[in-house]
Amino acid sequence: MTPAPNAQSAAPNKVEVVHLDGRTPLTSANVTLKIDGQVVAATFDKGGATLTTSFVPDFAPSSVHNFEYTYVDAGGNPAVMAWTAKVSPISTKTLFVEAEDFDFQGGKTVAQDTTGFKGPYDGGAYEGLGDEADAEIDYHNPGGNAGQTYRPGTGVAAGKGPVGSGGNDRGYFTVKKNWTVGWNDPGDWQNYTRTFPTPAKKYNIYGHLSSGGNPIDGQMDIVTAGVGTADQTLKYLATVKPGRATAGWDTLEIFQFTDNDKGNAPVVAELGGKVTFRFTTMPGASLDADWFAFIPVEEVAVAPTISVSKTALTFTGVLQVSDNAAGPYTDVAGATSPRDITGTVGTKFWRTRQP
Repeated sequence: MTPAPNAQSAAPNKVEVVHLDGRTPLTSANVTLKIDGQVVAATFDKGGATLTTSFVPDFAPSSVHNFEYTYVDAGGNPAVMAWTAKVSPISTKTLFVEAEDFDFQGGKTVAQDTTGFKGPYDGGAYEGLGDEADAEIDYHNPGGNAGQTYRPGTGVAAGKGPVGSGGNDRGYFTVKKNWTVGWNDPGDWQNYTRTFPTPAKKYNIYGHLSSGGNPIDGQMDIVTAGVGTADQTLKYLATVKPGRATAGWDTLEIFQFTDNDKGNAPVVAELGGKVTFRFTTMPGASLDADWFAFIPVEEVAVAPTISVSKTALTFTGVLQVSDNAAGPYTDVAGATSPRDITGTVGTKFWRTRQP
């Protein structure tokens, strides 16, 4: 079944059940697919003894859905497979940073149009870039781990590729080449410089990570000074610490970064312009990293309100006034709530608008 039962990062546009015949050959006449209790107009493809039932949904990011697949069992009786899955948080507005595409030669980067930060990315833009002179400036990996096929001049083990263990699916596009940064030991770090859209926006942050050993524990910081030098100043940004490992080194999962300073709530980072961030493997941890994702936080506009008493207006938003109900209305300069109206002369009409 796709998505798999209890999946936490299902694709938003694919539901599929591949069923091998038992005693009772299956056809579209004896199979039904329901999503969230409703029968959907699935398509069916019978090839030999295999029936593939497919549907292309348009699920919202991070939404949870219930699936029911009804078929005829070996005894000729109706049977149901039921499961639940959660859709990936990835959307077309997601800014991707591949873990293997860290800075080189003192904070240098590759043009963002080709790196997944502005849309679909083929992969491999940093192949062969960087060397050991970048150590302690663009990365820290004193262990000199093996498996450096993507960037062999560096000490960072980007060796699982070009069909990396993390897979090539990015939700709304597929990379053609992908390496996973593996064998990260406590204290290892990489710097990433990217230019975020302006004006600054708020983002949730996710990582595609794994561990076949100690629990995952990583920290993201902003490099506020000293980019390109060995003397850098850091400011804490976020933590990824799910309290466990994954099923294996090559079993990566999507984890959301949280804010230590706010009770480990999902981090909301306001970022804009050129930013260098650092990802560090924390003491006692071990992990592989595939990618980081910055997903814009959709802020819901709150409708402005207004109420009136004999002496004052209480409101939110921007206060406007007119001599006529139909307008035109003009902003009341400097108006704050509550607004004293005891000195108002004549009939006035008031309303508020979004800032």
